[in-house]
Amino acid sequence: MLDEEGEEDEDIANVGANLFESDLISLLNQIPFSKIFEQVLCIQYQNNDYHQNKTYITHHHLFRMFAFFTTIIKLLKQGLKTYDSPRYRQLTKRLSALIKDIVQYANDQWEEFDKNQINDVSILKKLQLEFDCFFLRAVLCIFSSRRLGAWQYLASLPYDLISSNTLWQIFYILHTDCMQIDMHVSNRSTHDWINELNSSQLCTKFEEKLSSMPGDESYFLLTTFANMALARTEQDYDFVKITTIDLFQIGFLSEKHKILVQKMLDLFCQI
Repeated sequence: MLDEEGEEDEDIANVGANLFESDLISLLNQIPFSKIFEQVLCIQYQNNDYHQNKTYITHHHLFRMFAFFTTIIKLLKQGLKTYDSPRYRQLTKRLSALIKDIVQYANDQWEEFDKNQINDVSILKKLQLEFDCFFLRAVLCIFSSRRLGAWQYLASLPYDLISSNTLWQIFYILHTDCMQIDMHVSNRSTHDWINELNSSQLCTKFEEKLSSMPGDESYFLLTTFANMALARTEQDYDFVKITTIDLFQIGFLSEKHKILVQKMLDLFCQI
């Protein structure tokens, strides 16, 4: 980092915190993310079009991809934490949008992966676990940035390929702000999740939390719930049911949230 006279800044530890938002966005734009993603996803530009070499997409490649994307997510989370201030609102949105894009790339690659080439079921289970862990970290990363417009990107994440248990965990986290769930030890049944989420104490605290939020933030959060339900199949009927009931109670039965009625009607039309 150079100062205004072109000399190296001696106070390198604090210079980042004193940069203008426009400077930080300019620095972020200098990182060739598109080239990085092309390399990670084995994509080449030939004959005026992009092509992916499928022969490179093995389970080893997926493990490396999940690990690499997880590292990038951790770096972006540090950026969100460092510049967690209203003066960096646009930077927060840029970082959150980038996280969303990374999750979408990983999701698409996991969906396109030919799982029939794997004869060992345990490898597929490990891949699913790695994807779930990566996805949950990304959700926690965006969710940790509050009141700065980041939550709109929670609603646009692809919730269709994560495991049912991870889906319930995310739903629980978004209700309780609990950030300490361990992917490797949490093995609750659907019945356990339903009982936990139907707790009157949890419901009361969640309504109070919604009441203290800016209108846009609460709507982003509720839209996330709706999109989580919309992404699932009939195999997750219990999840879709409890999500729908949750939205109905908040939007139509709660005295504190009558202002959300019209917006909730729009969400119900989608479900």
